[in-house]
Amino acid sequence: MRICCAAIKPERDREMPLFAIGLNYLTASIQVRERVAFPLQGQCAAVAELRRTTAADEAMLVSTCNRTELYLRAATADVIEKA
Repeated sequence: MRICCAAIKPERDREMPLFAIGLNYLTASIQVRERVAFPLQGQCAAVAELRRTTAADEAMLVSTCNRTELYLRAATADVIEKA
């Protein structure tokens, strides 16, 4: 398993919520999990694209055979709709 992160340094004393989106073997069929799985070679590029398209200040992707999770840190919940 490889974990890729991308972040910028947020302003001090500025609270930013953490948003999580994910699915696993309990919440999605194998067919759905296969469609949202990220191959190891493309994970860092996917995180960079996620940050670019959502304007998240920080992003992290966890992708294994049984789960895919996105963690985003941003000033507003709009970032979730764009993910």
